Amino acid sequence: MTNFPKELEHIILDEYNNVNDKLIGINFLEAFKFNLITKLTSLSELSTLIENLKDQTNLIIEKNSTKLEAIIFQNKGSIFQLKKKIHKSTLLVVLDGELQVDLFEDEFKKEYRKLNIYRFMGICLSTNTIINLNSFKNSCFIEFLKTEINNNIVNSKKDII
Repeated sequence: MTNFPKELEHIILDEYNNVNDKLIGINFLEAFKFNLITKLTSLSELSTLIENLKDQTNLIIEKNSTKLEAIIFQNKGSIFQLKKKIHKSTLLVVLDGELQVDLFEDEFKKEYRKLNIYRFMGICLSTNTIINLNSFKNSCFIEFLKTEINNNIVNSKKDII
């Protein structure tokens, strides 16, 4: 189910397990992002790992009532995705190169905010967000998609103090 390089897979799994189980959605991804980026910057052989990756690599982690899918995109040329709707809570982390994300207020308005995301930076996107995504030439980034398997979050044992 995984064809991730082992070093990167271990870092992702460790940081996923270190985040508080009570956090959900975009809050979980924000906490996950800060710990993950810190570990990635200390990984000395990251450039070698990136060179040996295939164009797209997947990892799926399931724990309790959540599922986290990590997809590494490595592109030789530029990639443009226009008016992409985010269907799951999403985290984009740049390993090498640069991403440009245009955040739209809604699907029909032309107003947007342009964000440049450089190496070892990330952005969390909530569901139903509309974006333009531009991945520049020779960029590598990870897209994390978080799904709540059980949407009933009413009075589970871990929520009781």
